[in-house]
Amino acid sequence: MQPLLRFVVALASFERCSFACKCVGNIPVCERFAQSDAVFVGRVESVEPDFDFWGRSSIIQRFKPQISDLQKRLSGNENDNSPDTVKKLRELYLEILPEQYKPRIVRAKGRSELDALFQAVIENGKRVRLKVQVAYKGASGDTVDVWTDFSDCTAYLLKGETYLIYAQRGGKGRLETGACSGNDRLTNAGEDLAYLHFILHGGAASGRVYGFVTSNEGDLKLPRLWWNVPNPVPDLILRVESDNTARYAETNRHGEFAFDGLEPGKYALSVLDKDFPEKEQLLSGPRTVTVPSRGCVSENFYIPR
Repeated sequence: MQPLLRFVVALASFERCSFACKCVGNIPVCERFAQSDAVFVGRVESVEPDFDFWGRSSIIQRFKPQISDLQKRLSGNENDNSPDTVKKLRELYLEILPEQYKPRIVRAKGRSELDALFQAVIENGKRVRLKVQVAYKGASGDTVDVWTDFSDCTAYLLKGETYLIYAQRGGKGRLETGACSGNDRLTNAGEDLAYLHFILHGGAASGRVYGFVTSNEGDLKLPRLWWNVPNPVPDLILRVESDNTARYAETNRHGEFAFDGLEPGKYALSVLDKDFPEKEQLLSGPRTVTVPSRGCVSENFYIPR
């Protein structure tokens, strides 16, 4: 990423939506859990550096007068290294960058040193320190540091808020996360928390069978990254049976269903009409599924309307 001033000059003629982060797919929770090196609930204690270019802590908005003044100065001479321009740039960086960088900002002799320092800070990323409340995977200790970058796919994690965090081990050995990792405010993470509850407390009975019911056979051929289907069938009844138990679930408005807390073994999975139990009409199945220990199985059904 370019240093701040060149960055904001380049952005002057673009709309925010041009840089919107686009995540690939809507990954189910058990796949997201398997792909993550750390999964935990944590409260944000600090964010450093506490700014970004676009979101809720946008430096372009927070320091708009200073940046506008510098943009005007540079519009006619992008390489302006005059003492007055360097002074204004130094003052801006002293406000923006964390405390540990301020001695280097003060000692910097010109724009090139200031720009190099700012670029190094941006390339290092943003450290979010969280107090761990519940650890599901890979989060040891009372606090965990998670890093995110300054791209448009940064993770917007706000100080004082509590989140369900999914993080992966990055190239520097640090835990890293982003807008597409699946993080959510704890208040909004209900569906994920149901699965994670069994992972933490279910012991052997922590398997999941999940999937969707669609009225378009073509939806079955969609890549699994794209989980929400265009033609869902809500309100149908799913039944999963073992030798001595039967459990039931209903498809939601997205056509999705899930059974959690399953022990490893073979199950019979069937789709029943929404009039069950008054009238039992088998629409599909029974289909044999094998649930591995603490594993997930995806099964999808085509039911013509």
